[in-house]
Amino acid sequence: MLIGDFARLGHARSDRKAVDWRVCRAPNGDVMRLCAVVLVEEDSDRMALHTLADRRGRDLATEGIDVVAMGGITNTRAFASHYGPRGLGVPLAGLYDAPEEAKLQHGLAAAGVGAALEPDRLTELGFYTAAVRAYRTRHR
Repeated sequence: MLIGDFARLGHARSDRKAVDWRVCRAPNGDVMRLCAVVLVEEDSDRMALHTLADRRGRDLATEGIDVVAMGGITNTRAFASHYGPRGLGVPLAGLYDAPEEAKLQHGLAAAGVGAALEPDRLTELGFYTAAVRAYRTRHR
């Protein structure tokens, strides 16, 4: 959705001009800039974040924030490589389950976010444990 037509057009360019891959098309067709990507494990996490944003009167897409479901924590490296410092250069943030912290750290580090391996740095980098999800899991 947020990479849209400009990413595909950029690959086909032959004039070698610099292309800002963070430029994309909004659902209404307007050109917008991708300001941040929030990585989450599953689609249910993505929907929960959008629901919370809606309740607070925020439209994440309009703000240039894309919430991306990775299909599991083991895909962190691929998604962080695509969107992060070695890819599109978009600021990253995310939610993760506390037991998956080591997998997240190693995936981020492999994608060029080296500070992820330092103790207690994930919060400073914008990555937080999904406490509500953990609560729900424990109380089923």
